[in-house]
Amino acid sequence: MSRKPTRASGAVRGSARLARGLASAGALCVLVAFGLSVSWVERTFTADGWVPPLIAEGIERTQWGLLFAGAACLILAGAMSRRGWALASAAALSLGAGAAFANAFYPRHLLFQPKRLAAVALGQELLLRDFTPQPTLRVASHEVLRARYPAINIHAHFSYPGLDTVKSAEELVAVMDACNVAQAVDLDGGVEEALQQELDRYARKAPERLVVFAHIWFGEEFSGPAYFQKLVGSLDEAARSGAAGIKIWKNLGLQSRDKTGQVVPVDDLRLEPLWRKAAALKLPILIHVADPEPFFHPADARNERYEELANALTGVIFSFAHPRYPRPSRIYAQLERVLERHRDVPFIGAHMLVLGNDLETLGAMLDRHPNLYVDTAAMAHELGRQPRAARAFFLKYEDRILFGTDGNPDEVIYRQYFRFLETADEYFDYPGWPQYNPGRWKIYGLDLPDDVLRKVYRDNAARLLKRREPDPGRAQR
Repeated sequence: MSRKPTRASGAVRGSARLARGLASAGALCVLVAFGLSVSWVERTFTADGWVPPLIAEGIERTQWGLLFAGAACLILAGAMSRRGWALASAAALSLGAGAAFANAFYPRHLLFQPKRLAAVALGQELLLRDFTPQPTLRVASHEVLRARYPAINIHAHFSYPGLDTVKSAEELVAVMDACNVAQAVDLDGGVEEALQQELDRYARKAPERLVVFAHIWFGEEFSGPAYFQKLVGSLDEAARSGAAGIKIWKNLGLQSRDKTGQVVPVDDLRLEPLWRKAAALKLPILIHVADPEPFFHPADARNERYEELANALTGVIFSFAHPRYPRPSRIYAQLERVLERHRDVPFIGAHMLVLGNDLETLGAMLDRHPNLYVDTAAMAHELGRQPRAARAFFLKYEDRILFGTDGNPDEVIYRQYFRFLETADEYFDYPGWPQYNPGRWKIYGLDLPDDVLRKVYRDNAARLLKRREPDPGRAQR
């Protein structure tokens, strides 16, 4: 005699089907989370390997959402099964999937590498930051206390936020006197009241020695048209007050976004009033675009600037490798369109346009754009490791390269630059080492001839600044 199915048994079967459905849905969510990635979308659906930043961020949020949803489904399915082993298995699987997923996003984290963690704890693995070899190479060494010709430092920062020390005008001039630096350009001027304060602090105290540039700041969020027009309008007063040029930082084209979330390109038509105003006021523009190529590569064991990108104390990675940031080639193409449209404006590419590692590309840009110049600020480390190519570059473009140091230079920094430019010394520390650590290599001097040194140190900058200068005097030996 057969039994009729009871309501309770039907509920049990329904619960079991729901548990199986949740388990299947959970497993599918986890699999899709691992399979879906920005790189996969780039390879599959784009022609140039780049997706818009908002889409890239949406993909990452979707990945994490699928992972958490899958884990929740698996754990709920295990609980509904009313079997302890099923719940424990689901929880273990979810934890393992989460750990594996986190390791894919944070591959450096020792938490997911127990063997390495144990080796570090036992002192069996040497940390990179503790590797400090002492060279035994013995080669000629020359100390250059003063620039051979009175120099103009076109790229310095007197009061940039975060500087360890801020020197007074008198202290700056004393350093310059000791190093034969005739003038130094402060790029921290800002606009309006901030500019007036910087001029009061420096240029008006030593007008023949200290020069201030106005600074048009592009924040992470692009200012509205009305505010931007106000900034551009303030440049008339800036020029009357004594600002000798305009500085623009790398946020433009790389990080500054408008209200739609799109990165504002360097050649955005909304910026045309700025370039036209610079032309009308005859002010040079010192512009920093993009950043070193390794900053756009993953910060892993293959990245030659890993130590610079990775903070050993916090584990935080500084990198533009994420697709939310435009590639340097796009930014340089934008800059070239601006250079082409505004040939009457001299543009100074900060840090050798951050192309010190690719002098062929940089030289081609200089060939195409006669209104483009570059400065040497924070580039001795890059140029000094390729002394033959760099020297040839300086000789070819002797009229387009300007001396600059970056930061708030002291006697030590100046003299390291002089040694790099003036001597044929081999295998020595680049300026700023070890506090500034883009890489663990040494550099070689360029041994530039006198006529090139005079142009790089002084003449090229003097021509752009159009300012009266102290008598350069005779070459110093």
